[in-house]
Amino acid sequence: MPISDLLHFYTAIVRPILEYASRVWHSSLTVAQCKALESLHKRALRIIYDDLILILAEMDSLETRRAHLTARFSRDLKS
Repeated sequence: MPISDLLHFYTAIVRPILEYASRVWHSSLTVAQCKALESLHKRALRIIYDDLILILAEMDSLETRRAHLTARFSRDLKS
């Protein structure tokens, strides 16, 4: 399967599951839980890119994305 198809599957199907309702639970994650989520994220990208992780995929870490989503959600609530 081409890398582009695998990456599309991951970003369309798997990552949304890892981020589901993250606006609600992001701030209450323990360090261990955060590391476990990042580990899943990196493992998927290692499978897709065969050791060429986040940099080659030009993707943010899930922690960065959760923080961004939470900040945006807070701004939207204030509007």
